Amino acid sequence: MALSQIDEKLEIFPAEIAASKFLSFVGDDVLLDIFYRLPHYRAVIQCSIVCKRWFSVINSNSDEFFQYHNHKGSSSDQYSSTYFPSCTLLLYLTKNNDQPLYLKCLDTSNVGFSTITTSTTTFLDFLPWPDHDVAIRASLDDLFLVSRKCNPRLFCICNPLTKKWIALPEAPRDRLRRGLLRDYRRRYRVVLLDVRPNEFNVVYYATVFRSETGQWSELTYYHGGREPVYPVSHKIFHGHVDQFQGVCTSDGSLHWLRRHKVLIFNLCKARPHWITLPENFGRGMMRVAGESARLGVVRGRLRLLEMYKWGLFGFALKVWELSDDNEDWILVHDRVKWVATMANMMHVLAFHPDNGDEIFLARKFDICLYNIREDTYKKLGEYPKVSDEGMISMFLTGFFTLVHPLCPTSLFELPSIQSQI
Repeated sequence: MALSQIDEKLEIFPAEIAASKFLSFVGDDVLLDIFYRLPHYRAVIQCSIVCKRWFSVINSNSDEFFQYHNHKGSSSDQYSSTYFPSCTLLLYLTKNNDQPLYLKCLDTSNVGFSTITTSTTTFLDFLPWPDHDVAIRASLDDLFLVSRKCNPRLFCICNPLTKKWIALPEAPRDRLRRGLLRDYRRRYRVVLLDVRPNEFNVVYYATVFRSETGQWSELTYYHGGREPVYPVSHKIFHGHVDQFQGVCTSDGSLHWLRRHKVLIFNLCKARPHWITLPENFGRGMMRVAGESARLGVVRGRLRLLEMYKWGLFGFALKVWELSDDNEDWILVHDRVKWVATMANMMHVLAFHPDNGDEIFLARKFDICLYNIREDTYKKLGEYPKVSDEGMISMFLTGFFTLVHPLCPTSLFELPSIQSQI
């Protein structure tokens, strides 16, 4: 029904009942948008008992409401640990062309213990591809984006907790940076990004899959002015980590940390836009390139971290959070710490997705959960020791966090192809 028709009908009602009549005229899609805008999940539950129609709309989208309103958690509860019961840090290691090695560090903070296991891709053995042919490319909450190693244009989205998966049509091409996105309407995007500078511009290329169409598309964006582009390869443990991903996703947007700014790729907008880094972030491009700089998401909020040596046995660590208006960075942690281990043996791995005070880091051979506010370490496990010959060829190809929500994320179905679940 057109809004003009709704307005005409509302004119015959007194003002005090116009609102209730409006809700009886609008379609389910408008009701759904209204429910998503409620301040918290409790309000959604209360609305579900108003009438049968409201109950039907809410009940048919209950999983998505739960996930969305959890992600909206206010800044005042960023430091509690009840958002997810637990999470898994997954380190993806490769050695030359051997079968990849995965370190799974399970942090179950709310029940007071943690475990670590070392395996190949056997925990993804429910996928239609052989274990040795699977590579994890990105994560989003409890979902993984994976591809085949023999054909990296073949992608699959899976949930390791429910062992459900859906294969995507073959992409026209693969790119070095990959991201998995989902908005509050359960529309999924797989974004493959790359950048190539030319004489006058920096050109960004995006290959995008949309769940509602089941098709891939190609996009090109031009950014005026030359931007220095350096390969990013951080030494970590006794090898290297190739940060080809360099991206994180939240609220339906993909964020890419560049040398001076953060690129925000939002598919609801015609062009990507930029956010300037904090004024006191880094001390020059090469310093940021050579030290630990991380972009991540904590309870749906974008965070930026830098950690650098402070003398021989110390390090400085700063964490910023992006404000609600996406304009300013708020400094939430600023610590200088002296450690017995040489500072160059300390490396940040990832943010804890549930606790704003905690980060995963490598402390020489140990994999730890570090609480910045309390200045405490919790050892999760050890990095596998390798020979001197293996140090050169051991690569930490990626690290991913997999959360364990109370209500696992359900997958979508392709428009014309049934999901293989």
